[in-house]
Amino acid sequence: MDSDLKQISELILKDRFSDFESFFNDYVLGLESFQLKHEKLLLKWFDKDDFDELNEYLYPEYLLIMYGKYVNKIFSVDWSGEEYKGQVKSSLTKILKTYNKSTFKWNLKKFESGLNWEQIRRGEYIGLLFSALDKELLKIDFQLLFIELFHDEYYYTILPKSEIKPALKMKGKGFCTYDSKTYDIKITDLGINKSKVMLYLKSKHKIELKEITKYVENLPVLVESGNILKIKKLEKELQKMKCEYEYEISEK
Repeated sequence: MDSDLKQISELILKDRFSDFESFFNDYVLGLESFQLKHEKLLLKWFDKDDFDELNEYLYPEYLLIMYGKYVNKIFSVDWSGEEYKGQVKSSLTKILKTYNKSTFKWNLKKFESGLNWEQIRRGEYIGLLFSALDKELLKIDFQLLFIELFHDEYYYTILPKSEIKPALKMKGKGFCTYDSKTYDIKITDLGINKSKVMLYLKSKHKIELKEITKYVENLPVLVESGNILKIKKLEKELQKMKCEYEYEISEK
């Protein structure tokens, strides 16, 4: 296990790290013996018929996710949203129990009544939900941390508030970390490639060609909202077009 993965694993798993280290070392010793020894755990994530192809799915960072889920330290949800109402809240309660904390107050109806459903696109609800839940966690001195494995899933855990700052600096060969904050990135000046920027916005927001000139009259123009990883990706797109932009924490 390299030092970066060890560092994040120790931080998340706490007193379960030594067990994970043994689990990890079993994997390093050989896949066949690893499958036999940990079949019960592996069957939680894979069908027995897939055991012959596990080498295609298993890698160091994903071993952390699997083991973290097994001991209720890490959970995941699809980028498009929850499988059922309350899925994320329930998982956060399970993580808190590993810290000997019961749960936190949460009013789903109040949260959803404050949303502008007409403006929420597919995949955006889950980000708003995470941000709102994180505000409640902060009241009991805990905070969400996300582990990015560059899949179409959110992998998340909870850490004491005091541990979040160093956790956000952790990065390895196959992972990085980020928090629940949502940012707005906006174009403040169309720059020298005005027509290119306008076509970019037309495509991004599905605006009729005849309406795009009017659309960019009142700058700044919102490009998109998202977590810091998404914003950094959009930033590179805007830099290529040489327009001016800014991003800030969303007020949503």
